Amino acid sequence: MGYISPHGVAALHKCKYNGVDHSYVAKYVLQLFWIRFVILFPLWMPQVS
Repeated sequence: MGYISPHGVAALHKCKYNGVDHSYVAKYVLQLFWIRFVILFPLWMPQVS
């Protein structure tokens, strides 16, 4: 006996995460921050692990 029923597992496979933020903070503050951040640290820079 699992924690999730077979029906629940099937429903989980249909779920899709959608992380959209429509707040004013995200639109007018964070978006500007990330644009400037990408200019400072371009996407082609290697990742540090």
